[in-house]
Amino acid sequence: DRVHFLNTTALIVFELRDAGKTLREIERFVADAFGLSPVPQQEVRDCLKSLLDENLVATATCPPSSAAP
Repeated sequence: DRVHFLNTTALIVFELRDAGKTLREIERFVADAFGLSPVPQQEVRDCLKSLLDENLVATATCPPSSAAP
């Protein structure tokens, strides 16, 4: 019985995670979407951790990352 309001970045991470994208794919998408360089790895990981901590996403829905960049 809780309501969560997600900012644009959190919504993107949530949707991509739910779609089964890897961590690396999510990081790259966020970088491309916002024109960021370097890739915001730590920021995406922090966002994902917050979503996981709030049980908004499950760990099994997203492979950790692909082997290739």
